[in-house]
Amino acid sequence: MCFYALSCAVLFYYMGLISLASVPLLLSTPNDEKTVSSRKVFLISFVVILAGWLPWMIAYYPFSADWDVYYPISEYLGINAPTNSIPWFYCCTVGFFYALGNTLGDKNVGIFIFVLLRALIMSAIYANTAARLRSRGAKRGVVWGIVLFYAIVPVWGAYAKHGFKDTLFASLFCHYVTALIDTVDRMRKGEVNFKSFACFAVSSLLICLHRNNGILIAAPVTALLIIATLINPKYRKNRLRVCAAFASGLVLYAGYMFYIIHVAHVSAEATADMLTIPIQQTARTVRDHADEITAEERDVINSVLDYDTMAKSYDPLISDPIKNTSHFHDGGVMNYARVWLGMFFKYPISYLEAAIGQSYGYYAFTPDQALHAGNWNCGMTIFNWVKDSRFSSDFTCDYVDALENVRVFLDDWAKLWHQLPLLGLTDMKAVYTWLIVLVGLVMIRKKRRLALIPVFACLLNILLCCASPVNDCFRYFCPIAAAAPALLLLIDSSPCPDHPD
Repeated sequence: MCFYALSCAVLFYYMGLISLASVPLLLSTPNDEKTVSSRKVFLISFVVILAGWLPWMIAYYPFSADWDVYYPISEYLGINAPTNSIPWFYCCTVGFFYALGNTLGDKNVGIFIFVLLRALIMSAIYANTAARLRSRGAKRGVVWGIVLFYAIVPVWGAYAKHGFKDTLFASLFCHYVTALIDTVDRMRKGEVNFKSFACFAVSSLLICLHRNNGILIAAPVTALLIIATLINPKYRKNRLRVCAAFASGLVLYAGYMFYIIHVAHVSAEATADMLTIPIQQTARTVRDHADEITAEERDVINSVLDYDTMAKSYDPLISDPIKNTSHFHDGGVMNYARVWLGMFFKYPISYLEAAIGQSYGYYAFTPDQALHAGNWNCGMTIFNWVKDSRFSSDFTCDYVDALENVRVFLDDWAKLWHQLPLLGLTDMKAVYTWLIVLVGLVMIRKKRRLALIPVFACLLNILLCCASPVNDCFRYFCPIAAAAPALLLLIDSSPCPDHPD
């Protein structure tokens, strides 16, 4: 009975996402010329984007996958204990479609249904962004440039056929930024539109469900919206209701987390996943100053990390060699935090070097990192795997052998795109980072304080990338790249300040 209820919930969830992304625009009123034009832009954009992805989805039928896809499926099926290290919501979603395929007699079919439904959602979200830009007066060339950005830049088609959580999260973060821009624009005008505010709340819930660090974006942004509401005289009569609307998504997420951990007994996210930068700073300091580490510091570090192998295992670009040896326990985090803070004042240069080494790929215009063991994430992150040696061949999915030449062509096309002048910049993370900073500076110059909140959301996501386990990882960064075009909605906004005298 529980499995049946969960299955229905997953199907309704996907249908609801498609509706959230597309139906409001198609059914919007009044039926004036601008609305009709926006609908046309939406429908054409939707078709063009989906058509650009279909070659990847067909050639890589049913999908490409790795450990981060197969392990969540195994958790859903009960082969491994359920955890929230990879969001349990995603585990249930991809696991359900894998199980559906087994029920239909072919797991590949179930997984392809998952990929296809997800592609419909993502195409609708990106098409909605293009349509909104057109309705705001953006030039046709700009709008169609953005449509082609989503349709033909290889990484988006390559992600459309990959099963990991980051694919859908990228589009959901774009939807979140779009909803946030609509919200702050209405707040600037003093409008009370609970339909719009509810859309923002739902988008907050969705980014939290699909990535564990989504709450680290949604919570601060929601807090800023609540503060802006409380100090805005235009909301004097409705401020409590508006604040409640903004916070409702986070309240639902808190209830969901309580349920899966305390009722469904899903293990919480591993502590080490949240301590990448401190762990790397400790490892680099031990490597560079081992003779100066005190016995007490060594004992505390060794209680949570493998001190003896730390210096040799340390890799400036990826924390997994150190993080995977961690064994945090009750009280261990606080003791480690105390030692980490004390060592900061003794070795600030080593701490700074470790932080830069772990993060510079997200903001510095540097050459591509060479692929090496443990880091398959730089560049376009195409991922052409479907097998994983840690799982049996009976468990993993299979490509269609007859399409091998098409897959080779698409991989070569992606490599060529990366080398093309100007077009290859779409793969450079620093380009997006500094464009977002530039948008923020424009909003400051226009005295658009509320408009800085969507920019802040994107910058928060960049900081989370900098604190992630892998440097220069497009898989982590893709939500920021996906949402960057939505920030153009701010540029077309009125230049007047939020609270004119």
